[in-house]
Amino acid sequence: MIQDYTPRLKERYHSEIIAELTEKFGYKSSMRVPKLTKIVLSQGVGDAVADKKLIENAAADLSRIAGQKAITTLSKKDISNFKLRKGGNLSAWGMGGKSDIAIMISEKTEYTTDLYGEGDRDQYFGTSMGVTGLTYKKAINEKTFVSSTLALSQEIQRANHDYLQRSLNVTAGGDTSIQINAIYPLMAYTFTTNKISSYSAVNHKINKQHLIKFGYNADFFLMNMKDSALVDYDDSTAFFTRWDYEGSCVLIQPFIQWKWRMSDNTDFTAGIHSQYFSMSNSLSPAELRLGFK
Repeated sequence: MIQDYTPRLKERYHSEIIAELTEKFGYKSSMRVPKLTKIVLSQGVGDAVADKKLIENAAADLSRIAGQKAITTLSKKDISNFKLRKGGNLSAWGMGGKSDIAIMISEKTEYTTDLYGEGDRDQYFGTSMGVTGLTYKKAINEKTFVSSTLALSQEIQRANHDYLQRSLNVTAGGDTSIQINAIYPLMAYTFTTNKISSYSAVNHKINKQHLIKFGYNADFFLMNMKDSALVDYDDSTAFFTRWDYEGSCVLIQPFIQWKWRMSDNTDFTAGIHSQYFSMSNSLSPAELRLGFK
């Protein structure tokens, strides 16, 4: 009968393994003998990126081996991977977003005293960003691999304020309402930063506890910053430029890092970081970095 079936491994555990472990390690109680509570069979199917049928075949094989239905777990992160002939892996990735906020004082018809914000203008704020790139990884040997990334990004911050000329109307009954007499631009700015980023590092595993990593980060910035405002609130054409900058700069950061895995849950990291920034022509030859997690 199926109900009387005992797995062979469990049978052997009770008849042989408990006695052998007790004798080998000198356990004084059978409760101290390690117990086998669960066996997990798993299989990675990297080639399934190109052929989804491989996942079904792998699940069917594991189901036959285990005698239970295999569960398929898929990656939740969308990354395009391209396998290269010499063993490297190339990934393409990207992300972006946009947000807009409008504070519309002109839509208010009742007089109020606000604690925050400007009560004499409509304000519009917006930001947008996008980044895309390629990441290449290749194992040199069992303990060493190289990782490199090249990325392009853009960030835009913008705002404009419209000045409100208003008056307060009072009815015969004592009710009040706000009337907009004129709306004209008060100030505006647009800050755009385009960036080309490069990163490369060599990762080497000395042993199970110690890892070393060295490489560099490099960023090339192209900036366009414009900001103007109204000088005289009574003259809607009297604008002046507060900031008008267009230029480029480079930020280079070489580094070396050592990580010590003190335990499964504890890491200690130490490293030396250098930095050169061309906009201020500043150089920091060596900065000590320490981290504990």
